[in-house]
Amino acid sequence: MKQLLCLLFLSFFLLGTHNSFSQSAGKLFSQGKDAAKDGKTDEAIALFTKVLELKPKDDEVMIERGKAYETKKELEKAIADYDNALNIKKDEKLYLKVAALKISIGKWPQALFDVDRVLEDDKDNIEAFEQKAWCLINTKNFADALATCDAALAKNQYNHRLHYLKGMSKDSLKDYAVAVTEYQRAVTIMNGLTEKNQPMFKPYYTNLAMAQTKAGMYDDAIKNYTTATKIDVKDSI
Repeated sequence: MKQLLCLLFLSFFLLGTHNSFSQSAGKLFSQGKDAAKDGKTDEAIALFTKVLELKPKDDEVMIERGKAYETKKELEKAIADYDNALNIKKDEKLYLKVAALKISIGKWPQALFDVDRVLEDDKDNIEAFEQKAWCLINTKNFADALATCDAALAKNQYNHRLHYLKGMSKDSLKDYAVAVTEYQRAVTIMNGLTEKNQPMFKPYYTNLAMAQTKAGMYDDAIKNYTTATKIDVKDSI
């Protein structure tokens, strides 16, 4: 009888302790989100860290702390939190987000790993194809990048970025005539867009002009160099 009472007491004690930890963690998490919302990033990180001390496997808290680190431009720490969250729970959008961060700091193989995880489950994700092709180009796997672009263009032939990346792949493989064609397609599709981010498209004209120069199309190259220069008159090419 005494043993039973002891076990019951212990059970109630542990349950109460667990509930207390949960309430404490929940309060700290809410305070952390409020701090982040108010721009108090360091305070938010400190609060999220305290929550993770209580709940070390909470992927939601890892993601929120990762966002706070990202706000501070501490990308390595943000990536670490996102990766840890993904180890607990797969999330397609988070894979793409962390891949983009890794790309921004030149972690091409690691980013490639993330986009491949997306394509395993979603073989029609064009953004993942774009990121994969970009990673392959930057790791000098040009033939694989070309194959990736072709696979994606079979699903969406009107994606200007894919044509641009295919142009880069062909350019790197010294197939300048096809590179010119792909760059031109990218520019044509881009010009049909309602809203244009002109600074983003400057490389389209620049790379097109460079490929045309290599292909001996000098007059056309001059026209496209001129267009690229007009996009940002302060930048000389």
